[in-house]
Amino acid sequence: MPAVSDDSDLKDNTTTQDKNANKVVVPSPIGERRVKIHDPISDQKMLNPNQGPGHVCRRGRQLSSSKSEDHLMTTDLGMKVYTKGRPPWYDIHGQTLNKPYLIGICGGSASGKTTVAKSIIERLGMPWVTVLSMDSFYKVLTPAQHELASKNEYNFDTPDAFDFNLLHETLLRLSEGKSVDVPVYDFTTHKRDINTNVMYGADVLIFEGILAFHMNEIVDLMDIKVFVDTDADTRLARRLSRDTGERGRDFSGVLDQYIRHVKPAFEQYIAPGAKVADVIIPRGGENLVAIDLIVRQVKTQLAARGYEASKPIQDWDNNAFEHLPMPQSLHIVKDTPQVKGLQTFIRNKDTPRQ
Repeated sequence: MPAVSDDSDLKDNTTTQDKNANKVVVPSPIGERRVKIHDPISDQKMLNPNQGPGHVCRRGRQLSSSKSEDHLMTTDLGMKVYTKGRPPWYDIHGQTLNKPYLIGICGGSASGKTTVAKSIIERLGMPWVTVLSMDSFYKVLTPAQHELASKNEYNFDTPDAFDFNLLHETLLRLSEGKSVDVPVYDFTTHKRDINTNVMYGADVLIFEGILAFHMNEIVDLMDIKVFVDTDADTRLARRLSRDTGERGRDFSGVLDQYIRHVKPAFEQYIAPGAKVADVIIPRGGENLVAIDLIVRQVKTQLAARGYEASKPIQDWDNNAFEHLPMPQSLHIVKDTPQVKGLQTFIRNKDTPRQ
């Protein structure tokens, strides 16, 4: 069995972080493939091939402001669900093994779309999920639009407020298992952050937003379309609580914006999305019966596709390497006493990293 190095003790000992993306050589059955790594799936380390064996660097994390792992939730059974997705698994011909199953979720502002998405993720029981929010794709405002936004006079609920071209391109790349740079929108300053959030394709891709069903080209990518139907009073109460508590808005400004922009936009652009939906969920995230039915349908469709949850990688046994065509750039180190001794030093948190 090839020697495996456990880097769990390295996590708290990397005091510096390279802000630039690292270039590493990833072994591939179709030859050496140079991949530009922007962001980790979790808080892992790697050895830089261009440095000596004692040099340890961390893949640059561009957005996260905490040192916690990049996952959405931990289920009751202890399984972690990752929302940055994962780099795609490749077969021996260099093709991705599975196309992500795309779930589209549409509904009015504060209708519970994110709650529904999280409930679906938890019940699916799959570790690799990418959740993409339409809120990340608001257009960059002009100075005149900034002035209107500061006075709650800019309408953020119309199609013109979103960058649909970038959104469509992002969904296409995620569907192909490729990495994407997702914009980060600051609702307090109404600007995009200078950093981006790096995401990958995954086994299941969930896209949610108030106008998720507006663009036909995006709707055509979806495997199932869900409309979250929550009554207007509940949505207004949630929006008031969210915008005043999380986005630094004043009560009267939020209410005025709702009456002038949000409510008319819902009736004109968002509500018609229910006609496109495959499933309508009354009462939003409270309706666990409807969510369970959706999860059952998704699992059925995944099974019909031959979905195996990345089993070609997970099911490798100790001798699997002998039966697979391996690239010449991959060298397997035998599990010898000398290697075990090296691993002891590497795993020791007191071992110098420079």
